[in-house]
Amino acid sequence: MSFVAQEISRLTAKITSDIILIPAGYHDDDDNYTLEDWITAVILAEKISKMTSYQIEVKDDFWKRTQTILKNQTKIEDLLKNSKNGIYLQKLGFENDVNFSISLDKINNFLKVKKWQNFNGLRCVELE
Repeated sequence: MSFVAQEISRLTAKITSDIILIPAGYHDDDDNYTLEDWITAVILAEKISKMTSYQIEVKDDFWKRTQTILKNQTKIEDLLKNSKNGIYLQKLGFENDVNFSISLDKINNFLKVKKWQNFNGLRCVELE
């Protein structure tokens, strides 16, 4: 995840605009985030903020609740393994895949930027 944060920081150093991280939600429920995506967004936001001058702006209280959980020494790996999706995938026989996917900073590469494009008024990156 550090490599992803470094790449985002590198890309945004060339422009002056906000970075918006949008964790995936559940279909037809905008207020219920997928735990795995939310935790990833929180960790990425913190790493990017430390590497750049970006300030974190939060739109709801889920950020504070996540920070409290993480500061109480709860292991991220435990949260992810015991999430609804983590449990479901393990039941399907994908325990090794779950273990691999929750290992932070395991992969040191990132997709290359294919092009910048506008999406609903936001300037976004399309990756290869």
